[in-house]
Amino acid sequence: MESIIQVKNLSLQFPLRYGTVQALRKVSMDIPQHMVTALVGESGSGKTTLATALMKLVSYPGEITEGEILYQGRDVIKMTPKELSSFRWEEIAMVFQAAQSALNPVMRVRDIIIETYLAHRPKTPVKVIIDRASRLLEFVRLEPERILNSFPHELSGGMKQRVMIAFSVLLNPKFLILDEPTTALDVITQDYIFEILAQLRE
Repeated sequence: MESIIQVKNLSLQFPLRYGTVQALRKVSMDIPQHMVTALVGESGSGKTTLATALMKLVSYPGEITEGEILYQGRDVIKMTPKELSSFRWEEIAMVFQAAQSALNPVMRVRDIIIETYLAHRPKTPVKVIIDRASRLLEFVRLEPERILNSFPHELSGGMKQRVMIAFSVLLNPKFLILDEPTTALDVITQDYIFEILAQLRE
């Protein structure tokens, strides 16, 4: 089966004041297209670091020291800022761990969505954006009008997580990364999220 992402001998480190932390050491993996792939490991083993590296979003002072990350044959590590701006969210998107905190607390959900969409596709009419967002919010079983006019603090943790799932597929990416998407949610909400993700895959 053809791979959508190939990681080859990837090493990543964090130079700190008292020494260097080797977060990833010569990691290699192939992720096939149209498949759900799970990365399993203990807390602190580098799962989130690897996930952010796939989007070239490693936080400072982290640095990739070796290897390749090939997305459909293109090396993500060598992409220019302009290439990365269209690559992220249009080709590959991510729902971060504790994604509830990723929403701007001083903006309504509607404005967050419009701002993000226009940053990638500036000529899109606002009505088209809202129609797309409304369909996605309905898909994750939320009431579009209420959610779009809400501030993040007015939503529960489970609702915010579902907003982030809808948000992550707003630009129809080909590859979606989910970093512990049910962390800090109750069991019923976790089951709800997993059901939505299964439908999203289909």
